[in-house]
Amino acid sequence: MGVIDLILRHRPATSATAGAAARRVGRILGLVAVAVAALAVVLLLSPLVLDDIANSGGADWNRLSDIGAAYGFTSAIVSALALAGVAVSLVVQNRQARAEQVQGIRS
Repeated sequence: MGVIDLILRHRPATSATAGAAARRVGRILGLVAVAVAALAVVLLLSPLVLDDIANSGGADWNRLSDIGAAYGFTSAIVSALALAGVAVSLVVQNRQARAEQVQGIRS
């Protein structure tokens, strides 16, 4: 059982609500995929932009250094978000295991 199963089980099991929940999950996953793709494009194009700035003749290397330092900050933010995602998944798995234990005791 995964997160999608938990979302689908949250409401009574009618075909209309299950279909709506599946569409909602699909939309959320689609938005996440678009956000990840946009971030990847920005990250892949940034070296080209920095190269263009450096080759324009009047490159301010201190400014470019600050831009590089901003990548370190961005990396820390992304790492923190990833760690938060792992923590959330552990909480969901713990709840799921408890629910399965209760289900096993009842049956």
